[in-house]
Amino acid sequence: MALCAAATLLLSSAPARAVTKAECAAAYEDTQSLRQESKLRRAKEQAIVCAQTACPGVVRNDCVKWLSEIDASLPSVVFAARDTEDRETTAVRVFFDGEPLREKTDGKAVFVDPGEHTFRFELAGQPAIEQRAVLREGDKLRTVHVTFARPAPPVVAPASIEEAKPTTSPLRTAAFAIGGVGLASIGVGIVAGAVGLAQKSELEGDCAPACSASRIDDVRTKLVVADIAAAVGVVAVGAAAVLYFVAPRAAPDKPAATSRPVSRAGLGIAPRPGGAFASAFVSF
Repeated sequence: MALCAAATLLLSSAPARAVTKAECAAAYEDTQSLRQESKLRRAKEQAIVCAQTACPGVVRNDCVKWLSEIDASLPSVVFAARDTEDRETTAVRVFFDGEPLREKTDGKAVFVDPGEHTFRFELAGQPAIEQRAVLREGDKLRTVHVTFARPAPPVVAPASIEEAKPTTSPLRTAAFAIGGVGLASIGVGIVAGAVGLAQKSELEGDCAPACSASRIDDVRTKLVVADIAAAVGVVAVGAAAVLYFVAPRAAPDKPAATSRPVSRAGLGIAPRPGGAFASAFVSF
């Protein structure tokens, strides 16, 4: 009885339209087939057609009954949307399985077919949101919520920070170079001195005191070279030590234009009549 009353209310609210017997028969058949396919929204539309008073009594009675049953089974949903500021909004378009369903979420119930479906929500200026839902026969006023998240700030990759590589200051580089020259000079002095002393001992045993001037000069030159080389070496090592300790500590790399590494260092010793001449150089 309640179902019939509900069907009568639906028919009274539906706009009156003259229908032919052929339309009644077609709507009668469509109502049944659409119900079997769970397309209840369209089945309801056809049931309203064949339940009109212009249709034959048998057809009309079945359609009124079916209309009540369809209305009881037809799910309905209510949409609630919030914008990026977490404020409730109605300016959201809703699509149902890819087809437009509502132009705005105004809080009114919407009838949809039962089954698994996809809702798509669109808010101007924001990425669309899709939700899947399973609607069961008899679900009434099921609320579907959607919230448009605040856009995340752009992710900025951290700047590549290269570890500062220490570099040796020019003064320390010079200290190493001069120290190397000093050690080499000391080595030359030791060798020259050892050879000179050996030759001196040989002269003392062979021909002293009547040795030739050339042999004596040769020994004297080696001994002088040994003394000068040793002296230069000691001075160079001392200078290198001073430069090393007064030079600033290692600093981060600078452009090549501002760094001036030591490029060349060396030691020169030249024999002279009655002695020898020694020289050391460092070029930048």
